[in-house]
Amino acid sequence: MKNVLLVIVQIVALVLMIYFTGVHLAQYIVHNHMQEMPLWLYDLIRLALDHTGNSDIREPDDLSTIALLSVLSICWIAATLVVISFYFIVRKIIRMRCDV
Repeated sequence: MKNVLLVIVQIVALVLMIYFTGVHLAQYIVHNHMQEMPLWLYDLIRLALDHTGNSDIREPDDLSTIALLSVLSICWIAATLVVISFYFIVRKIIRMRCDV
């Protein structure tokens, strides 16, 4: 029971850390580096919408919302990769020091 609780606590901590890291990274990128939507992001969104059959979405507000959600998703993916990598590195270091 104690091990199950420890695993649940670790998973919840990882999810919260990934969530908040991704949100703060997205806020930093949007507020400091994206005054306007980059042309490559606009073209990518248009291409994705046209190929998925949603070519009727042409409102600038919709496109900017999709752009912000795309940036947030990319930041969450990057945060996931970094946090999980650090988690495994730290876990390996702790196990190596405990074995010695």
